[in-house]
Amino acid sequence: MEDENKQWQICCSKTSKDCIMFATQVAAAGVVLCVSLYMLTTKTESRELYVSLLSTSVGILLPNPKLP
Repeated sequence: MEDENKQWQICCSKTSKDCIMFATQVAAAGVVLCVSLYMLTTKTESRELYVSLLSTSVGILLPNPKLP
């Protein structure tokens, strides 16, 4: 039963749940980054929303700095 929770059946293949969740999160963050960058380059007014979306997405994607 535990093994079934770790793999999902998608498109005639079994894939790990973690892999699908990671790919979905990266795709969503990529869309947010692309839309934010596009709107920052084309829009001249009220850019605050896109700057905050961009900085939040970059902050989530980059790992935290650590000292050895």
